[in-house]
Order: sequence, then C-alpha cells, then structure tokens
Amino acid sequence: MNARAFRWGVADSETTTGAQVTRLEYASGRTPAYFQFDRYLHKHYALYSWGDGNELEEHFAGTWPHQVLHVARWIARLEHQARTREQLVP
Repeated sequence: MNARAFRWGVADSETTTGAQVTRLEYASGRTPAYFQFDRYLHKHYALYSWGDGNELEEHFAGTWPHQVLHVARWIARLEHQARTREQLVP
C-alpha cells in the first residue's frame, strides 16, 4: 500500500440532509476506496467501500472505539487487495 495514496475529503452525509462529513479516501484504482465518518442519532456511523466497484458496507458503530475497529477492518482489506494484486502481476 502507498501511504501517499490516502487523502482526506469532505462528502455529503448519507444520514443527515444538508450536512457534510469527513471521508478518508485511498486512490489505488479507477474508483477510490473510501471510509466515511458519518453520524446517525448523534452517534458514529461507518460507511465504506473498497473501490473498483466492490460492495459498500454500512454499520451503526455507535461509539468511537467501534468506529476505529471498522477503520482497521477497512484498511486490512485494502492491504489484502494490494497483496493479491502484487501476486497477480508477473
């Protein structure tokens, strides 16, 4: 994984009309992977994708420690995808 491929952005909230939230993006393919730090009912809400058309996951994380676990899961899958791509390149 390339640490320079990560960037911070802002996106429209999926749960609160008119609000904007922070989004961490990883641009390694045609469509960037992202982790959106959203809020729902005044608690943390995780919305993330691994990019390149892969599925989107949404989770009501609630507390910050649970939100951090979702970030770790997202990054672990990005690392796995990067290793898999490296093995496929001759």
